[in-house]
Amino acid sequence: MAAERPGPYGIGSDTWPGLSQLAADAAQVARRAGAIIGDDTRQDTDGVRVSLQEELGDLRAAIDYVIGKNDLDWDAVNRRRDRKRSRYERAHAGKAPRLTPERLVPARRR
Repeated sequence: MAAERPGPYGIGSDTWPGLSQLAADAAQVARRAGAIIGDDTRQDTDGVRVSLQEELGDLRAAIDYVIGKNDLDWDAVNRRRDRKRSRYERAHAGKAPRLTPERLVPARRR
């Protein structure tokens, strides 16, 4: 029996391959982060840490796959990653204004 062709955005598709997997893995990371943030006990257990690490690994794999399979510019992605990481580090060190969710997402142009 031949394997079915994936739908658009799926792994192996001809239309933005892997994009749906990237979205699903990002949602899993968001769920794990939300569970940690929403836990009033603030427990840092090995299980929570391992679960988050696994989901982050899945997300990084999906990101790499989408960049590679969709001919996106690795250098542009890495430059953006480096700039953003630098902002996070400066904010953490108290050398830059705190980054609020509103400041992380650019305002939409009208």
